[in-house]
Amino acid sequence: MTIIINDNNYADYKKIFEIFWKHASKHFDSKLFLSKSPIVALNEFELESKLIAKRSLKAGLIDIISQLKYLPSDLRRDIESDLAKNNLPSTYSLQATSNNTVTHVLKRKKINNLEEYYAVKELVGNIENEIAIQDLNLLNKYLVKFEHRQTT
Repeated sequence: MTIIINDNNYADYKKIFEIFWKHASKHFDSKLFLSKSPIVALNEFELESKLIAKRSLKAGLIDIISQLKYLPSDLRRDIESDLAKNNLPSTYSLQATSNNTVTHVLKRKKINNLEEYYAVKELVGNIENEIAIQDLNLLNKYLVKFEHRQTT
C-alpha cells in the first residue's frame, strides 16, 4: 500500500502534515525556516497547481513517516493525541503503509517508483532493522536496479 493523495483525501493528509509540523517545528532551530515553513510553501503550491501541491504533500509525508521512529516518545504522544482528536490515522497506521510497501517490493521483485525506492532505502539504511539477511540482500539488489533504470 502506498500513499495516494487525491481530491477526496487531500485535506486529511494536509491536516496530518500540519499536525506533524506544529509539534516537530518546536524542536527545530528557528533559523532553519526563516523564509517560509513547509506549510506556507504547500499553501503557495495549492494556488499555483493542485497537482504540484499533491506531489509535494506526498513527498513531505513520506519524509515524515520515515522519521517517526526517531521521534522522542513525548513528541510522538502529542502527535498521536492530535491525530486522534481529528479522527485521522495514527502514526502506527502511517508507518504500516511504508512497511507494506517493502513487502510488496519483495513479492514483486522490483521497485516501481520513487516512493517505494525511499521506503526500501530507509529500511536498508537502518542498522537497527530486523529484516532477514537474504531479504536485505534482495532489497539492495532492487535498489541498484532501480537506480540504474533511473539513470539510463
